[in-house]
Amino acid sequence: MEIENLFSTNPGTSGEITGKQPVADQLQPAMLETPFKKIALALSGGGFRAAAYSLGTMSYLHHLPYPNSEKHEATVLDNVEFIASASGGSFAAILYSMQVQLKLPFEQTYKELLEFLNGQVLLEGVLGRINDPGEWKNDGSKNLINAFASIYDEKLFKRKTFGIYRDPEVAGGRRLEVCFNATEFHRGISFRFQASNVAADKAKIGNKYVYFDAFDEKAMETAGKIKLADILAASSCFPAGFEPIMFPDDFAYKGIGDQGELTTAELRKALTVTDYNNQPRQDAVDIGLMDGGINDNQGLYSTLLADRRRRQKKPSDGFDLIFISDVASYFMDAYKAPKQSDQGDIRQSSVNGLLERPLKSFLPKKIRGITGWAWLGLLLTLAIVITYFCSNHVTVRNCAIGAGSVTGSLTIILILLKMFLFNKPLKNFLPEFFRLGNESLVPMLKGQIQGLQNFTDEAIGKLVSYIRNAPIGKLEQMGQTRLNSMLSLVMDINLKQTRRLIFDAFYGEFYGADVWQNRRVFNVIYELSEKNTVNRKAVLETKFYKTYGFGQQTDENVWARDCIEVLTSNCEALNLIAEKARTMGTTLWTDQKDLDEHRIMDVVCAGQFTTCAKLLEYCMVVERILDNGVKNPNHPIQIAFDEKELEIFQGLRTKIQLDWDEFKNDPYFLYKESLKSKQN
Repeated sequence: MEIENLFSTNPGTSGEITGKQPVADQLQPAMLETPFKKIALALSGGGFRAAAYSLGTMSYLHHLPYPNSEKHEATVLDNVEFIASASGGSFAAILYSMQVQLKLPFEQTYKELLEFLNGQVLLEGVLGRINDPGEWKNDGSKNLINAFASIYDEKLFKRKTFGIYRDPEVAGGRRLEVCFNATEFHRGISFRFQASNVAADKAKIGNKYVYFDAFDEKAMETAGKIKLADILAASSCFPAGFEPIMFPDDFAYKGIGDQGELTTAELRKALTVTDYNNQPRQDAVDIGLMDGGINDNQGLYSTLLADRRRRQKKPSDGFDLIFISDVASYFMDAYKAPKQSDQGDIRQSSVNGLLERPLKSFLPKKIRGITGWAWLGLLLTLAIVITYFCSNHVTVRNCAIGAGSVTGSLTIILILLKMFLFNKPLKNFLPEFFRLGNESLVPMLKGQIQGLQNFTDEAIGKLVSYIRNAPIGKLEQMGQTRLNSMLSLVMDINLKQTRRLIFDAFYGEFYGADVWQNRRVFNVIYELSEKNTVNRKAVLETKFYKTYGFGQQTDENVWARDCIEVLTSNCEALNLIAEKARTMGTTLWTDQKDLDEHRIMDVVCAGQFTTCAKLLEYCMVVERILDNGVKNPNHPIQIAFDEKELEIFQGLRTKIQLDWDEFKNDPYFLYKESLKSKQN
């Protein structure tokens, strides 16, 4: 499992996809001989929506029994040998793989993650931890992402560390490799927390430029002390929502009970950071880590690299099935440019104009006439004084003393405010920064904002002058435009484009169009949604009529027609639930509205029945090839089941068909079964 630069020896490349792979390095197609045996699971990012969908996917794979002479109660999920994840998918990936290593049943994973996703951790609780000094590590930053990591450590992982994957005895002989993706801010590429419980597999944690050396036992021992909670935090801290989690400070911790400590010095020594000559740096370098979805939101590219490593060692050792669970989509709301508003006198003023205005101009109109209020106070005070001297009644005189004290004090305060405060310009009460001229302000800005280093003083000065003199309404519109477009670029456009590039490699010509034929299932959350019904039918018609039906898109092609009918008819209830699942927000918490609307339940159910539908579609194609020996130059036959494997395939195919019929009848049937199992 060594990480290597697969495509170039140039220092400027990262080992990521850069174009079509040279023909000499192309992987060759391999025969599929053991269906559903060696499975790679790639779980996408997408907050709690991704975590819940991944849980639904895994629960359906666990629902499918897999005949095994050594372990009769085995399931298809037990055949997962590799798990890659990013962001929200890492919740399910890390918790499940950790509990596999601990020989705990999947039912426990299901129970604990479902409870966690259904509001065990609310945003308010996380924010409360930020102000609790007892929660913070020695050197860790007191911020939002570390508060979340503290919750994960306590509620999900019980202080377990990455070293749990290094013990081949723990998992009871089951082979398991993991790859939890983050993105590092040193070279801007994926940082992979990789491990294998097979001793012969050497996993370099990180990437080519920033890594724990797989052949340095001390470095790997230190990496093994990193908390799973901090790895999850690094994998899931999405831009704009969180700040980067910093290595090494945020990964260090004090000893608690029998648990040892992990110091920043240990971490810094164990991590190799290279310079632009690819030589290890000697100076201390802090590395910021953020969401793994920035570079590979499906964990798919990590999975392709793992399959390639396996095939290079032994061609027949590649994955039998690469199963992608994805909550991203090609849907995107149209960008709408914010309109400039001129409502209110403040929006019509410039920054300089506002700074020169007297403070009283910002007060409500009713109290701006402070002089009038002061005169009224003086008159009331005078009236009270006259009352005091003209009355011989003790009670009246006492009331006059009290009222006179109050009105007199207020009058004095009003006069002082008018004399020394309300008539002064606003800039007098703001920090000196707002009163600086361009000659002083420009150097200060360049010193504080790293992104301005490459601008000349003259350019920054002109921009500052424009900002100071532009109407506030215009500046407001400019700010909204830049914020909205930046968020759309980071959270939508960039992720979709990266997704397209990786899927082009998976389905296109980068490795060869037929390398993973009959070994792929793309399980996406929008598959059965109401918004995708027309497109889904068109895709199925292309697949079953054109690709595997000899191009005969007529009623005479009974096989294609029947397959499409089975997969699309009577799905209205499923479409409704899938639409609710698809449109759930991308957050790392559930609010009360989510709980009231049972959104997590709908996403888990969507994961279950969509997994069933995609596996049924997959089985139909495999069955077609087996029964008819389909000849297609773009899809050469790559299946060769012996009698035993054919029996296993047919049994699973029948089970999946029965489950699909049951899902149409009751979309929540498996969720209900799992709920009963969870309660027991």
